[in-house]
Amino acid sequence: MSYPKPILTVDIVMLALLGGRLHVALMQRDRAPEAGEWALPGGYIHTNEDVNSEAAARRVLKTKLGFEPRHLEQVITEGNATRDPRGWSVSIVYLALHEEAEMNELATRKGLNLVDVEQTGELAFDHAHLIRLAVDRLRSKASYTTILGHLLPPVFTIAEMFDVYEAVLGRAIDRANFRRKVLAFSTLEPVSMRRGTGRPAQAFRLTRDLDYFDRQIA
Repeated sequence: MSYPKPILTVDIVMLALLGGRLHVALMQRDRAPEAGEWALPGGYIHTNEDVNSEAAARRVLKTKLGFEPRHLEQVITEGNATRDPRGWSVSIVYLALHEEAEMNELATRKGLNLVDVEQTGELAFDHAHLIRLAVDRLRSKASYTTILGHLLPPVFTIAEMFDVYEAVLGRAIDRANFRRKVLAFSTLEPVSMRRGTGRPAQAFRLTRDLDYFDRQIA
């Protein structure tokens, strides 16, 4: 007995922190269905060349945007009979993180729309829903990992990292406790002293993709 095959795609929630708020990158669809509507970057999985869904996500970002994300991870899978008018559809959703300057440059070069994640409005398919799920997952993971370091420039200070965590988590964090936790990791490598109007500050860079706190940030 044969069964109809569902539509199988990857969609990428590309996030950056602009003006202290999370923004998502959207592309305008150039074909039906939902032609002219704003949507997440995404595409079909190519079973003849993609060894897995992550390879598909990286291929989509490279071919459509010429972009290689600093951090990419699978966050959710969403599938049902109503999310796509073409039929039963499954989307494997990836989260891509990168710094503000890179996001702005990419948006200018590729005509992306950078939208506050809390103000997306209606988007193509169920993409507003996918963004909410991915952002919730990011905030949950940020409470116990160094994942938000990928929203910073390649070289940053602990104070800058602290500001990113407070902005994304949306709550006050104990500064001394945060500093103690992140400095305990070999993930952060000191690289230089940052000089400004005040005292010089130690700058760091990430040496690994991710580290885990011993307990959640208070």
